[in-house]
Amino acid sequence: MFDAKLPSVLLLEDDPVQAMGIVAAIHGISGEVSNYDNTVDAIDKFTRSPFDLCLVDLGVYVEGYSHEAHGGLRFIREIRADGHSATPILVATHDTKSETLLPCFQAGADDYVLKSEGVDKIAERVDAWIKKLPCDPEALVKQRSQVIEFLQNQQTDQVWID
Repeated sequence: MFDAKLPSVLLLEDDPVQAMGIVAAIHGISGEVSNYDNTVDAIDKFTRSPFDLCLVDLGVYVEGYSHEAHGGLRFIREIRADGHSATPILVATHDTKSETLLPCFQAGADDYVLKSEGVDKIAERVDAWIKKLPCDPEALVKQRSQVIEFLQNQQTDQVWID
C-alpha cells in the first residue's frame, strides 16, 4: 500500500478568525497545517523543521504585541537568507498594488493570493502549489524574476495625473 507523506504548510496569520478559516479550508489538501501569529515564532519553527509550503500574511506581529505593517516580509527574507530556496512562499494579502507586491517577490515570495477572494480561492492556490511539489529552486527563481520584471514595468508604465 502506498503511504505518501502529505505536505506540511506553515501559515503565518495573526488574525485568529482568518487563521481558523484558512486552516479549515486547506486541511484536507495538506497534511500538517501549523499557524503562527508572529514572525519570530514562525521563523524559529521553520528553521528547526522546514515546511513544504508557506502561506504568509504581510501585516503580522513580529513578536508579542509588536505589530509591523509588513512583518511577513521579514519572514520571507529570513527563510530565503537561510537557504530554503525550494519552499514555495505564497503571500496572502488584500492589496494588488505593484508597490506592495514587488517587495514581496524581491524578498523571495513565489505567488500571492487575495484574501478578499475568500478561503476557497486560497485553498485552490495552495492546492495548485502542493501539486507542484517538490519544486525546483532554479525554476522558482526564474519565475520570480519574471514576476519582478513585470511588476517593475507596471510601476514605470503608470501615468500620474495631478
